[in-house]
Formats: sequence, structure tokens, C-alpha cells
Amino acid sequence: MEEHFKRKHRHMLEAALRPLRTSFRRITRSNLEFSSLSRGSVTFTLLVCFALVGLEGWTGWRDYHASVQRATTANSNLAQSLVQHTEDVLDRADTVLAQLVERVTLDGTGPALRARLDDLLRREAERPPGALSFFVYGADGGWLASSLPQTPGSMSNADREYFRRHRESADPQPYLGPLVISRSRGKWILTLSRRVQASDGRFAGVVLATIDAEYFSGFFSRFELGRDGAAALFRTDGTLLTRQPFIESQAGRNFADLALFRQLLPRAPAGTNWITSPFDGVTRLNSYRRAERYPLVIAVAVSEQEALAVWRREIVIRSLATALVMVVIGFLGLRISRQAQRRHQVEKALAESEGSFRLLAENSSDMVSRINLEGKRTYVSPAAERLLGLAAATLIGRPANEFIDAEDQPAVEQAMGRLRTGELREATVTFRLHRAGQETLWLESAIRTTHDPRTGEADGAVAVSRDVTERRLLEQRLAELASTDGLTGLANRRAFDDALQQEWRRSTRTGQPLSLLLLDVDRFKQYNDSYGHQQGDECLKAVALAVRSMIRRAGDVAARYGGEEMVLLLPNTATTGGEEVAEKLRAALQAQRLPHAANIPFGVVTASIGVAGVTPELQAEIGPGALVAAADSALYRAKHEGRNRVVLAT
Repeated sequence: MEEHFKRKHRHMLEAALRPLRTSFRRITRSNLEFSSLSRGSVTFTLLVCFALVGLEGWTGWRDYHASVQRATTANSNLAQSLVQHTEDVLDRADTVLAQLVERVTLDGTGPALRARLDDLLRREAERPPGALSFFVYGADGGWLASSLPQTPGSMSNADREYFRRHRESADPQPYLGPLVISRSRGKWILTLSRRVQASDGRFAGVVLATIDAEYFSGFFSRFELGRDGAAALFRTDGTLLTRQPFIESQAGRNFADLALFRQLLPRAPAGTNWITSPFDGVTRLNSYRRAERYPLVIAVAVSEQEALAVWRREIVIRSLATALVMVVIGFLGLRISRQAQRRHQVEKALAESEGSFRLLAENSSDMVSRINLEGKRTYVSPAAERLLGLAAATLIGRPANEFIDAEDQPAVEQAMGRLRTGELREATVTFRLHRAGQETLWLESAIRTTHDPRTGEADGAVAVSRDVTERRLLEQRLAELASTDGLTGLANRRAFDDALQQEWRRSTRTGQPLSLLLLDVDRFKQYNDSYGHQQGDECLKAVALAVRSMIRRAGDVAARYGGEEMVLLLPNTATTGGEEVAEKLRAALQAQRLPHAANIPFGVVTASIGVAGVTPELQAEIGPGALVAAADSALYRAKHEGRNRVVLAT
């Protein structure tokens, strides 16, 4: 890619210099005798042209890397979101499998119980995301129960790879099998299975969850990947599970010989690289990420043409503009060399050159501003009306920072200060801009200092600003998807872990206490058995609402810790304060009076809460994990002592 860029830029440089070379050869053939001033003018003109080409080359090279970096960031964030969703779907399936194993082990699979199992599996299959199916097989591979409308009685899955594996291995962990074609529906499916064994350890069968391969392909298609973009789901052994766009002939094929599996994954669980697709031969920027809990790899790729489309368009425009400017400068230089004695013609030529530069600025879609040392605008291009909603003429003489959001002012002022002191020649800042009576915009401004040509001292700056609101909103949306629990709307486990680490460091630095509440819904499994999993989800939402209502400050964090467990992190809160909040939360949840007949003696949904706190003098001896462990121990005591209570960790 770098060699391609250099060759392309070299050709543009040669094309831009060709008119100047022709003019200089014509001058030589006419035996024009240059005075020392004329030779100096020509030399200066050439140096300016070469400097302009060099600056344009450096700018293009920098923008190329910036374009690649933006595409890399977007791809990486999208890969993280897809991995999170895939793991959530598999976790949902595995939760049902774990419950099935427990139920089959305790209740058996007699004829009277199979109908109940069928009904249970059909209800689970109807819950979101709607692409799951569930099956129970006996020790001989025969079908005992399923989520299908009717469970076949004469079929056997004993020859399936996952069935043989569970029969030969006593490993109780879930197994993610290879891609297979469903015998009941004829579609490509992903399989997740668990072993069922009798009380004496003998193999007693398999419980299985299947996921349509095209479900993930359809989910991937919801994200904008471009016309030639692609997303793929692999097993870590290189087996392709699904892809968007879906190519059925490639499903289940092994690509272990790709550099992704031979070189990249062994070195890092996530990364980005240029690849030539083995599916269609298209060159793409590929970002991959390995799942944490399952042997899966997500790869998200955007084509080279689409990733660099904006950059190529801008480089062509800038190259044409540079060539035009170089022709103008060369023309002016020749006039100066021929008429060095006529100063007024030199000034006229400079005025024409300035007009050419102004023409380029005023026809640009970006807003170009000239700012003096007092921070006021002395020139604004017509693009200001589109971005700011004000005519360019009305902005002359007004402060350049008057519409910038107060929170972003310090960063902009810092960049301007470094430019004024000469620490930087150029700076790029991103900030929010408030337009009168309109929505807030995100602008990205490239600011460069300008110097008086006579004294060489800084006399102001030129800022080129463009609207990046759409890009910022997309980045924020991807960040929210990666940090929010889809069911409750609370922060997810990953976001909570990050917040705990951050608040732990802040507590250590400031000397303030830190408290943690760990909540578990009492007898939630019985609630699901009695009211169904859909009502169980509504119960968790109600509990989450109560937890969120306890947040009083910006630093408080409410999160879903896992299953029916939720946490509340309270910075700058002593243990006694945390205990008071926990008691309010317990009472608020009980006051909702959600019916729960199996929660004897209360009859309504209640929760047990463990509270733990830490003071700065203890933080040097323990880590944040000890705080969670202490709260978990207190929660266990609350359960043991009768539930629906708050227990403070000792």
C-alpha cells in the first residue's frame, strides 16, 4: 500500500511540474540573460513549488494513515459489538442447557415427563432472539424431547460429532460443535451441547441447542459495512460458521491455513491487517477479535476501495489544487524574473496569487477561517453559512471560539496556546459547536499558524473545519452497545469491571472510602419455574429499575453482574452509608409487591443484599477483587440467614 501511494504521488508531482519545466526550457532556448535578482526569483519559485509538493505529499500521507486508523477503529468497535452479541446468544442457549441437564438428572425422561419437556423447550425457543432450537437425546442417540412442533421418535443423532464427544468424555462443560446441516429442517446450524450423566457417572444422553447460521449473517447485515464489506464468524480452528454476505458453498469449510489463524491469533486475541479475501479476492482492511468464553473468532472487513474512498477523492482534489497553485506560482515567478525592475507588477502578481488561494478556499466544502493573534476572525469562507447558519460577513471581527461548548473550550485553548508559543506548527482538535436555534454539531478543525512574510513572526492562524457529527454519533453508539446490558439497560459486567478499577484508583489517590452493594433476587429459579422466563425477564427489569433509582450522584454505577445478580458501586461512601442505601433498596423492591408465591414467607419478590466497603488504609493490602469477594460473602450470609435482608461484610 505504501509503495502504491508513493508511485501515485510521484506521477502527480511529475505532471504538476511538467508546465514549469517546459517554460524554463523555452527561456533557456531564447538565451535569456538573468540578472542575479531574476535568478533568485526563479530559484525561490522552484523552492516554493517543491515545498508545496512536499507539504501536499506529507499531508496526503498523514491523511492516508488517518483514514486507515478511522476505518480500523470503526472495524474494531464493530467486531467487539458482534463478539459481545454472539457470546450473549450462546450464553442464553447455555443457560437453558444447564437447566435442562439439572432437570433431566433430577426428574428423568419418562414418558409422562417428555411432554412437559417438549412444552418447556418450545417456550424457550419462542423467546428472543428466536433463532434457537433445543433437543434432548437419550444415551442411544434417540430423540426424547425437542422444541419442534412434533418430536420424531424414530430418528437418532448418535453419529453426530458432538454426541460421540460427550459419550467418550466426561467433561461437563458446554461444547461448541462444528457447523452441520439440521436433519429436521435442512438448514446449516451451529451446535452447543452438554453431557447428561446418571448419578453413578454413566453417560445418560445429550442436551443440545442449535442456532441458525443465517441468523448471525442477518444480524451482521444490520451494520453498515459498505457494498464490498464483509463479516464472518469462525471457530478458532479455522472452520467458517457463517458469513455476511452468506455463501452456502463455503459454510463449514476450514480456513486454518489463513494468516489469521497461523500467525495473528497466536500472537494477539484482537488486531487489524490488510487481507485479500479467499472468498471473492477483494482486498480488505480486516479487524478480528477472539471471544473470551467460546472458541470463536469474529472478523469484520471493509474493502480497500471504500475505506480509502474519501481519502482518494480528497487527494485528487488537493493534487489538482496544488497543480493549479504551482502553475500560478510558476507563472508569477516568470513574470517577476522578466520584470524585476517593476515593483508594482510584482505586487499585482502577488494579488492575483492571493485571489487564486481565496478562490480555492471559498469553493471548498470545509469552512476556512483566518484568525489573528487576538483570537478574532479576519476571514471566513462561505461554507460558514452551511455549518454555523450565519453569513460569513457577520462573523468577521468576532471571537473564533464564541460558539464552542464550554466543556471543550479548555482543549481548544490549550491547542491554540501551543500554536502561539511555537511548540506546534499544526494541531487538530475536535469539539462541539452550538448553533443558535439548531442542533449541536461536532466539528474537526485543522489549525496551522501563519507567519508574516517580512518578519517571519507568527501573525495568526488558519483553521479548516469540517462537520464530523455523524462519525461521532456512530462512535458513541458503538461504545454504548459494548457497555450496556441488553435486558435491564444497566451497565454490563465489562463496564462495571472498568468502573471498579477506575474508582479504586481514584479512592486510593484521594483518600475517600468506597462501598459496594451486591444484590441477588431471592428464589429466582423458582420464580422462572412458576411464572415463565418471559415474566422472569420482566422481574429483572423491575429489580433493575429499583437499583437504578438508588443512584444519586454522577459517579454511582449500577450494573448487571450476572444472571439475577446486580451491583451498585458507591464512590466516596462509607460502609454505614452503603448499608443505608442497601436497606432503602431492599425496602423499595419489596414495596413493589411483585407476586412470588414460591418466596415463602414473603409471597412477593425480595432480594438479599451484601454490603462491603473499603477505606484507603486497607487498599494497599488488598485489591478490588477482595471488595467484590467480601460483598459476595455477605450476600451468602444474607441468603443463609433467611433472605430479604441486608448483611454487612465483616
